[in-house]
Amino acid sequence: MIAFATVFALPFVALALFPSLLRSLPKSGSWMGPLMVILGLIEIGAALKFLSNADLVWQLGLLPRPIVLSAWIALALLAAGYLFGFVKLPSVRENAMGAGRMLAGAAFVTIALFLTSGLFNRTVGEFEAFLPPRAYPGMQATLGDAVWLTNLAAAQTEAAASGRNIFVDFTGYTCTNCRWMEAHVFPRPDIKQRLDQYVLLRLYTDGQGEEFALNQEMQRKRFGTVALPLYAILTAEGLTTATFPGLTRKANEFAAFLDQGIRGASRPAAGI
Repeated sequence: MIAFATVFALPFVALALFPSLLRSLPKSGSWMGPLMVILGLIEIGAALKFLSNADLVWQLGLLPRPIVLSAWIALALLAAGYLFGFVKLPSVRENAMGAGRMLAGAAFVTIALFLTSGLFNRTVGEFEAFLPPRAYPGMQATLGDAVWLTNLAAAQTEAAASGRNIFVDFTGYTCTNCRWMEAHVFPRPDIKQRLDQYVLLRLYTDGQGEEFALNQEMQRKRFGTVALPLYAILTAEGLTTATFPGLTRKANEFAAFLDQGIRGASRPAAGI
């Protein structure tokens, strides 16, 4: 709360300390009309993201990934149509069509085309972090041909039978960093090749119900944190081999973490 309050208050404090800065600020005018319209459309897109979070936690299944993507594409095209003058809003004071407005319209068309590729099972870059997961509530969570279990006891049974360690993904329905890792790190061939050598276990901690509360409590007691994502490697007996907290953009670091569990599969692991 201190961080949020500081960010919001800082501009007003700066203007109060240096009132001469007010003279350099742009004056209000017709340019504010298009700006308010575009910001309003972006606000609607953000609202859809948070509505999809609630939908995921409640497991209603009303806003899966294709629906949210389609809505964002429609908003981007609407923004482009407005900037190009095809969509008129009589109540908004307009400014003249200029190079800046044309470039902004072209940018929104590009965004719409880029997001459209996501409807054909392609990744959409940084937008992936804000979209619902591909494996929606009620759907089997998969990574290629791999199947993610959702119960620790079942994972330990399979690990004991197969002689593999368990890769645990503590994740959340509303976790943007989790979605980024799932979209950009897990599918990499070098990472997938390593994950294939594990029993995969995915534990959600932010849903409603006893199962999610138990998952979060287990994460807190064993690893001293409820931050997401958290990745852990366990033996079939439930002993911890290694942990990896948070998001990383360095796939080689994550690969090195996975190698610890693969190399240590036949060695005694440290206790929790």
